[in-house]
Amino acid sequence: MIYSDTNRNPVDVEGGVDERGLATVTVTYFAPDEETKWKVADDSWDDLKRISRKFKRRSGGGYDVIAIFQGKDPNAREGDLFTFECDSTLSEKPIEVHPKFEVLKKTYGWQALSDGTVGFPEKAPQAAKADVGEDRGSISPVYGLTTWLDIGIVWRKSWVVEGDIPEEEVRRLGRIAEPDGKIPQVDSDRNWLKTAVRIRGRGNSWEITVEWTLSGRGGWIPEIYEE
Repeated sequence: MIYSDTNRNPVDVEGGVDERGLATVTVTYFAPDEETKWKVADDSWDDLKRISRKFKRRSGGGYDVIAIFQGKDPNAREGDLFTFECDSTLSEKPIEVHPKFEVLKKTYGWQALSDGTVGFPEKAPQAAKADVGEDRGSISPVYGLTTWLDIGIVWRKSWVVEGDIPEEEVRRLGRIAEPDGKIPQVDSDRNWLKTAVRIRGRGNSWEITVEWTLSGRGGWIPEIYEE
C-alpha cells in the first residue's frame, strides 16, 4: 500500500482508547519523494484531529510519514469514563499552629529559653512528669520541638470532553467544595478545598483534571475560603 495522490491508503495503523475515553491513532504512510512527504496525512482520521506528523527516510528511498490523531472516543457516551486518584500530601508547619498547641503549652510550658528564643523548656513541669516516663527522667518529650508534620490528601478527577472549554470547572476554584466521586471517609473536623483545574487540548477534545485538597485538622476556615 503505497501512498500517491490517487491512493491514500496507509502502510500501517494502530491505536486505542485510554480509561478516560481519549482515543489515539497512529497512522504510517509512505512518501516517495521530498515534496510528497509534506502532503501526506489528512487533517482528521475517524473524526479524530491530527496533532502531529513526522517522517523518517527509508534506506531504499522515500520516507515513512507518521501521523498521530487524537480526540474523544466517538463511541463513548458523555460522562461514562472518569478516572479518580488519591495522593497524600505532607507539609511542615510551625508548632504554634497545631490544633492542640494550647494544651501542649499548658502541659509542658512555653517560655523564653537561654538562647533568646521562645519554646518548650527542657524540664517538664512537675504536673507533666508522670506522663513523661521514668526512662527519660523529667526531660520534656516536646523539648526542642518547633514544627510538626501535617498530612493531607489530594483527590483528582480526570475525563475527556468534546466541544467548548468547560468553563464551569473553573468556578468555585479556591473555595470549600465537596469533591466528585466516591471520596475516602475523613475525620469530621476536616473538609475539602477545590485547589486546581488543568485543561489541555487533545485533538478535537479537552482533557480535564480537577483537584480537591483535604484540610488539616480543624478544617478550611469558611471566613477565608467562603463556602
